[in-house]
Parts: sequence; C-alpha cells; structure tokens
Amino acid sequence: MSSTKKNPTPKRVKWSVGAALKAPGPGGTSSIDTRIVETLPLAELEKLPKLSAVLIEFAEPLTSRMSAPIDKENLEQAMMLAAIAWNVPFFQQTGTRNDMREIWESTAAEIPQPIRQIIEAMMIDRQTRYRHDPRVANVEVKEGPGGKLVVYAATMALSEREPEA
Repeated sequence: MSSTKKNPTPKRVKWSVGAALKAPGPGGTSSIDTRIVETLPLAELEKLPKLSAVLIEFAEPLTSRMSAPIDKENLEQAMMLAAIAWNVPFFQQTGTRNDMREIWESTAAEIPQPIRQIIEAMMIDRQTRYRHDPRVANVEVKEGPGGKLVVYAATMALSEREPEA
C-alpha cells in the first residue's frame, strides 16, 4: 500500500481589512466593498505588479484622450492627475493627509468638467477595481533613451496614525 500525502491548501490572502465602507447606491445603500486594503504582508506586496505599470493602466482614461504622440508636459499632467485619483481615496479612508481631499476639491473647480468626471470615476475605480493595492504613489515622468518617455513610480510608506483616545 502506498500512502499519498495531501498538500495543504494554501491560505488565501484577505484583501480587505477592517469594516467595509459601503458605496452609496440607489436608496443610499450598496453591498460593494470600497475599503482599500491598508497593508499586506511583505510577501504579498512583492507579488503586486510594478506600481508604474499599474499607474499607466490606471491613467489610461486620461491618456487615451490625448493625441499621439503624447509630449512630456501632457504626460506629466496626466500622471499627476492619476496619482491624485490614486492617493486621495486612500488618504481619505485612513484619515491621513486630510488636506489632500481639500486640495483636490479646490483644484477640481479649475479642471474642465469632462476631465473632472474622468478623474472622479478613476477615484471610484481606486476604491473598487484597485482596492487590493495598499500602495500610495509618487509619479515622475522622465525622458529616456531615444526621447522615449518613461513613467517612474515610487510608493511612500505611511507612518502609523496616533491611537484615538
């Protein structure tokens, strides 16, 4: 008789942390979990795709509206707006950098309505489609070899919040 060893079932990562926030829908309630995960174990963070690649994909609703070839100034502006749309929902959720929401709201008035609607839709995407990614982004566009534009993204580490009394 041969004994067959069963491999243990790997544990699934719990992507959502804490109480779920609910996105208001018709009637003011929804079952959509919009809480962005605040932290992941290092092993899971290392499995995430490069942040620059994620942000290029995330910025596509903005960059797709630009005529080709996209120049550095326009790409920088699109990536800056994408970083705002990426970071503001996270900062708002965690209670850190509350000034970011205020900065966005004061800046939004100066952005043409169609672009502002795209950015607000991107913020919803950040809370839904990209909620599994706990990284906060800092984006830079540089000119690479042959004049090719390259997007660099760095994640910032957030310090622990003070415990509430």
